[in-house]
Amino acid sequence: MESTQYEAGVQHQLSDHVSIGCVGFYKDMENLITVLDQIAYPHDYTTLSSDGFATAKGVEFEFDLRRTNGIAAHLTYSIQQVEGRGEWAYKTPNHAWQDPGPLPPEVRRLAYEQPHEFTASVDLRADAGAGPRLGSAYPLERTGVDVVVMAASGFPYTPIDLGDGIMVGTGNPVAFDQTYSARAPSTLRMDLKANKMIPLGGTTLDLYLWVLNVLDRDNAVEVYTSSGLPGETGWLETPSGREWLEENLGVTDVSGLTGVEKYHLREDDPNNFDTPRQIRFGARLLF
Repeated sequence: MESTQYEAGVQHQLSDHVSIGCVGFYKDMENLITVLDQIAYPHDYTTLSSDGFATAKGVEFEFDLRRTNGIAAHLTYSIQQVEGRGEWAYKTPNHAWQDPGPLPPEVRRLAYEQPHEFTASVDLRADAGAGPRLGSAYPLERTGVDVVVMAASGFPYTPIDLGDGIMVGTGNPVAFDQTYSARAPSTLRMDLKANKMIPLGGTTLDLYLWVLNVLDRDNAVEVYTSSGLPGETGWLETPSGREWLEENLGVTDVSGLTGVEKYHLREDDPNNFDTPRQIRFGARLLF
């Protein structure tokens, strides 16, 4: 892969502790690996090619607060557009045998494009002898809380009818629209980490609480291409789905589950979601 990148920006110091900045960027990538679906007789096959390309252009805005009264913050927001040709592509019938010449460039959105991305990190920390006083002690000294918030547009996908979406042997896929013409739901995640440093002779004990996905949001990392949702294919609402539904209302085996319940169980794939809320406790000795 060959990559050429250009950046130009400005940064302004508002005070001794606060600065803002803006950067425009342009990135050109060539020789990306493309997976080609070769239509052939008697069977289609896939092959790899290095004729993929991509162009990314956008603007990033930045706000930075150096630690002041125990608070530090860093915020970024970027807006970008990515176009190119990569990942999956399609050749004309019998291209390998007839060699009709190079394929026309297919400029389109790529799977990893997220037009809007926002990240905010805020850190509140009390040094030794800082924080509220209780008698002769400072219970919150050497204590800190760091919060990170990440929000972004959903990843693009190609609307494709995959039959029921999750069963084997349901027929050939049929595209509803152009490649990567739809977009999955946007994502929002907040992580939090709090810690307390306790001096122990020549070492320091670091006690921490770390919470991932504090809001326990169901952020989609994959969606069913037939519905654009991570938790349902939408097939049960189609005529064929309703017909299958009527035929599988009862319990058919020792599991005690109806066909519909089994379908929903298979449909609810945890791999389609980002990490759920996780709470971790830990301790470290720093020498």
